[in-house]
Amino acid sequence: MWGRFRISIFKLTKKDTGKYGLFPEKVIERADELSRHVSLYYDTNVEKYSCSFYINGEMIEIPYRVYYDINRIKINKVSESEKIMIHCIGTRNHNGFLRQEHLELLLTYEFLYWTVPYIIKICDEYVIQILEIVYSDLSKRDTKIFKEFTAENPEMIKKSYSRMVSYWNAYYRRKYPNLKGYVGYKIFKEHFDYCIEHKL
Repeated sequence: MWGRFRISIFKLTKKDTGKYGLFPEKVIERADELSRHVSLYYDTNVEKYSCSFYINGEMIEIPYRVYYDINRIKINKVSESEKIMIHCIGTRNHNGFLRQEHLELLLTYEFLYWTVPYIIKICDEYVIQILEIVYSDLSKRDTKIFKEFTAENPEMIKKSYSRMVSYWNAYYRRKYPNLKGYVGYKIFKEHFDYCIEHKL
């Protein structure tokens, strides 16, 4: 049985504990009220699947999946920055419907450099409906910020791309025999400026 470990988005910073936070320290410093409204957990057995990346040279780490009591989140009590943080965290929720709901809300905001990895991370997963939402939204907007993030995080984007291809191969190859026709590939190539030539 998976164990769960409670984390505070404020204490998981390099300065406080030697670990890496869910957001850059300057972002966390602005979230004065959020800890009162979010009780966040992640599965210790899947911690190895967490994703590390850099934001302007500062390493950040987000868990593969998180668990929290949705009824305890009082989003009307927090600032706009804190709402964006909640939606970022929500894209890692174990419930696919909640992941999609938070993603759609996150996409209503202007792209911020520290929100980009949460959008990229959800694009290496298997729910094609979510990928289609992302592709539709990004295709209407300037995605230069995603390409800048990709350039700063080549290892992360390589792993995410490989996961996307693996899910295509496992679940969608029959429907999309050519990888280039798969929405996940289109997102990475057109908006993240990353692709690999495949002999598939």
